[in-house]
Amino acid sequence: MPNFKRVLEIRHYFPGRLRLYVPLLKNNLKLTELLKNQLEKIGSIKMKDINTTTGTILLNFNEKDMKPVLAIGIIIKLLGLEDKIGKKMNL
Repeated sequence: MPNFKRVLEIRHYFPGRLRLYVPLLKNNLKLTELLKNQLEKIGSIKMKDINTTTGTILLNFNEKDMKPVLAIGIIIKLLGLEDKIGKKMNL
């Protein structure tokens, strides 16, 4: 699975459960609320928690409907992290 140091890191994965570290979310209540609102619209993702103190997201999702890499891609897109990831990969 993709891991982008200091942009989006996988902290823990268990089938149907994913914890991500996204430093951009630290102390960013406005962005956190926007992310929560968008994730609520995706039926296959059941968000458990976004912690703005630690910058982590805990997601539950149905692995029959969605692979973990797709859940990660959705978070990348919703948070607009494509440019930061591209710079990390020297694209």
